[in-house]
This record gives sequence, structure tokens and C-alpha cells, in this order.
Amino acid sequence: MLEGLLSVGAMGLLLYAVIRALQSRPGPPALAAGQWLTAHYDVTERDAARAFLDRSLAFVAAVRDAVDAGVRAGTSELWPLTQRVNAEVGPFPAFTHELAASVRAHLAEL
Repeated sequence: MLEGLLSVGAMGLLLYAVIRALQSRPGPPALAAGQWLTAHYDVTERDAARAFLDRSLAFVAAVRDAVDAGVRAGTSELWPLTQRVNAEVGPFPAFTHELAASVRAHLAEL
């Protein structure tokens, strides 16, 4: 279980680092060309891609803050904490299991 939590936490940290790297560079190849091409999203123009990265980091920070607040308030079990984060950051009625993975990753960092 601990190994799983650590790997999810490491993946969250890696994703955060990638987003920050994409934002800090004057022109990652896809953004420098004026478009962001991924397998999961439609072609995105430079400004929209940067806005997506900004929203992604804001979401990560909001989940981290909500997890931290929940733990400080005494909630440390995954499901009750996920429900609390969902109420504060969501709602995400169709993607609660994915939100739980983010909550678990942030728990692993505490």
C-alpha cells in the first residue's frame, strides 16, 4: 500500500514538474509552433494551451490545499477526505475515483 501511495505521489510530482517546465520555457516546441498537440485533446492554440496549464496548476494547488485543510481538521481516511475535497473543489460526480487518486497523491506528500 505504501509503495502505491509513494508511486502516485511521485507521478503527481512529476506531472507538476512537467507543467511548470512547460510554463517557464519561452517556447516549448509545441507551444513555440503556436499549437499544442496531444493524444487526448484537440489541437490547442498557444494562448489556450498556456491557459490550460495555468488551470491545471490551480487545480493541483486547490486539491493540495483542501487535502491539507482536511487532514488538519482530522480527516485522514481516503473516502471521507475525497468527499470533502469534492465539496470544496468540485463537484466531480462522474470522476470521483480520479479525484480520489489526486487526494491519495497529496496525502502521500504530507
